[in-house]
Amino acid sequence: MAELAKGIVSVSFLSKFERGESEISLTHFHKILEKMALSFEEFFFIHNQYFQDDLELFFNSADDAYHSRDLGTLSELKVAEKRKWEQFGLETARCNLAMLEVFERILQEQETKVAQEDLDFLCDYFFKVEVWGYYELRLYNSTLLLLPPELVVTLTKTAYENSYRFKGFPKYYKTTVSILMNTLIYSMGGQHSHPYIDHYETFKSYLMSMEIKEEDLYIKNQLMFIEGIYEIKTGNKERGIELATSAFRTLEKLDAPNIAHGIKTYLNFVLKYTK
Repeated sequence: MAELAKGIVSVSFLSKFERGESEISLTHFHKILEKMALSFEEFFFIHNQYFQDDLELFFNSADDAYHSRDLGTLSELKVAEKRKWEQFGLETARCNLAMLEVFERILQEQETKVAQEDLDFLCDYFFKVEVWGYYELRLYNSTLLLLPPELVVTLTKTAYENSYRFKGFPKYYKTTVSILMNTLIYSMGGQHSHPYIDHYETFKSYLMSMEIKEEDLYIKNQLMFIEGIYEIKTGNKERGIELATSAFRTLEKLDAPNIAHGIKTYLNFVLKYTK
């Protein structure tokens, strides 16, 4: 205890904090974790008895079901979230329902759309939360396809500004990078180019500021695909097809057929509506 507290807090204060009798500042807590060679993520994982928290489990279950094209699991998750909303009025449960609806519709290759009242509820939720946390980032990343372009431009900037200082934390880094990549795709439109394609370079600069690591090959491959779609949308069709095809073939070689299928389907969709 004395060694751990040295240069940070008194031994008696640390003892009180350990017993739950005193609060501690985030700065002091971070220094103590550094001495123990623990990250915040590792600490909370241990604190939760080596189990992921409910939030992480929910998002991971939804993502796994989406990437494995498991409509059965997505349906089960929807039933559970609907029950939470109807029985307890949890706002997050209703937001989660909208997210799961997006995943289902994409897998069923239907129009990505939910009821207007659900969309309004989702938008209201994003705007009334003053400081976005990890939940808001994950939720926004999974539902931005539902939102009007002008709103996506505003909310992505909000997400970036709220999370940039946390980019050293893996889950914040991963989620923010994913938001920016999804925004780049969204800004280019589907059947037609949005007038918001002009924001492409701005959001790309945000992405580059995240300092994508050399070993993040999946992110780099996805970015190559996005660059390919951008080239197609801006008139360099041959170069764009080359980049996008290289991206999904790399995923096929790495034995990621479901992800490869997803981006190949999107490429064909873009080409269908590009002269």
